[in-house]
Amino acid sequence: ALFDRWCASQGVKDFELLQALIIMEDFKNCLPERVATYLNEHKMTEVSKAAVLADEYVLTHKTEFAGRSYSFGARPFNRGGVTGGSAKAVSVPASVSSLIQG
Repeated sequence: ALFDRWCASQGVKDFELLQALIIMEDFKNCLPERVATYLNEHKMTEVSKAAVLADEYVLTHKTEFAGRSYSFGARPFNRGGVTGGSAKAVSVPASVSSLIQG
């Protein structure tokens, strides 16, 4: 049904490609909408390359990101540290690619 159409549209033919697709989608869900859109426009399929491209985007547009709070998913983020409010808050990593390094 819908899942099968999504997989077919993304060229998923085996478990490894499905795994990579899910990891990429999860990664994009952690990013500001404009960065995720940028990655979609560049049809990124590898998370490591997507992280580098996201870093480059943020550096290129750093005046748009400087000193602002962002909400990645349901969690509030602030580049300078923890934000107020009742929701659990964490700091944004210095680079997006640090999100996938382990």
